[in-house]
Amino acid sequence: MAKIGDGNAGGLPGVRALVVEDNEINRLVAEGLLSRWGAEVVMAEDGLEAVEIFASEGGFDVVLMDIRMPELDGYEAAKKIRELPGGSEVPIIAMSADVMDGVEKRCLDAGINGVVAKPVNVSELRSALRRHIRLDKEKAVVDGGHGAESSAFRDIHSIAGLDVETALNRMGGDEDAYVDVLAKFVSHNSSLVADIRSCLEKGMVEEAGNLAHTFKGVAGNIGADGLFERTSNICNFLRQGDIRSAVDLLEDLDQALSGLLDELRGVSHLTSPSKPSHNGKQLRRGIRELANLLRDNDFEAVDRLKDLRGDFEKAGVYGELLELVGNYDYEKAIEVLRRVAKNWYNVDI
Repeated sequence: MAKIGDGNAGGLPGVRALVVEDNEINRLVAEGLLSRWGAEVVMAEDGLEAVEIFASEGGFDVVLMDIRMPELDGYEAAKKIRELPGGSEVPIIAMSADVMDGVEKRCLDAGINGVVAKPVNVSELRSALRRHIRLDKEKAVVDGGHGAESSAFRDIHSIAGLDVETALNRMGGDEDAYVDVLAKFVSHNSSLVADIRSCLEKGMVEEAGNLAHTFKGVAGNIGADGLFERTSNICNFLRQGDIRSAVDLLEDLDQALSGLLDELRGVSHLTSPSKPSHNGKQLRRGIRELANLLRDNDFEAVDRLKDLRGDFEKAGVYGELLELVGNYDYEKAIEVLRRVAKNWYNVDI
């Protein structure tokens, strides 16, 4: 049984956690918080990868599982983990931006022990971990103290519409991690409203809802409460099938999001090039997923491309690919992707 020790980081030394989350910003938030508490964190980008990691590595004290993911959702991933050696006893805690009637029952039916709402409330998550991991000794999570504030972090405090203190608390007090999360928020979300509109124009209501749902969780995590509320209303209308009301709210969301992005772009260090952020296995999978999206002329290719930004910037092709995908020149983008995948990463697509 995992035990809470007396480490400087606070509450979870000795705990090994598998975090399953398809959104990069939400992964950073979860990793930063759990690491701050002293846990060893292993990340999976989707349900399929989570099952593979659990089967090959094992030894996890807890699994934190996003519910809505492509390929294999959290419910099905949990069922598969329960069938693996060591999987019948490990606590699985769901993380969901939609804690509605029926979600908890579906979780229980899938073998999930509990649900934590997103954006994650630190106290609720800590309580859930203690309750389900059955820790031997409770100890409050104590911040280990921070170094001098960076200039970027000081500038962020002046931005209207960001609840910095609450967001920082979700990040375990790690200012550098919060700055990194905001940098990724800037690079990933400039086309959000256009992508939702495109989905709705094509009759892809479920896809539009998924985009809004994911963004709602991200907005909550970074402390953008106004964006969170606006997107929550859009999600509710889409869930009710009231497309017109949802569309009517998009312009307001677009203006609010554009305003925040403009302010964040004015903060030093938030728009610097991203660092490569994927290991070899994750990168190969990401490249192949991007190739499949391009072949299918799927607009979601731009989001997958942004997830791989750091790796493609290293290869010097991110800007070119982003322009091609933005202009819907998927055929040319495939050619560029094929070349860089083979020459830089020895991946055939």
